Amino acid sequence: MVEFINAMLKRPGWAWYQQFLRSEVLPHATAFSYLVMAGELVAGICLLFGICTRAGAAIAAVLFLNYMLAKGRWFLSPDSEDAAVFFSALVVMLGAAGRSFGVDVFLARRWPNALIW
Repeated sequence: MVEFINAMLKRPGWAWYQQFLRSEVLPHATAFSYLVMAGELVAGICLLFGICTRAGAAIAAVLFLNYMLAKGRWFLSPDSEDAAVFFSALVVMLGAAGRSFGVDVFLARRWPNALIW
């Protein structure tokens, strides 16, 4: 993770986000690497099995937004696949994802008014 952050700090990017990377992420790189791994694992399991699909999509959107900002990209960058994945996760999060297949189908039948399903 340290190598990735150092490489991203050498590229032109968002000054406020690079300052965040220098002051907060680099000194605590081990903790942030575990947080990223846990976020990717939770998002992947949620989206793969349809368990709390919207929450998994929200986690994925936050992760890819951070990847995009670390690279100095923005939504209109034509070479940013992170923006495409961010918008895909946003659609899954805002839509009624998980209501046809997966564990969320059974959870939504049991608790129909819960917003998380």
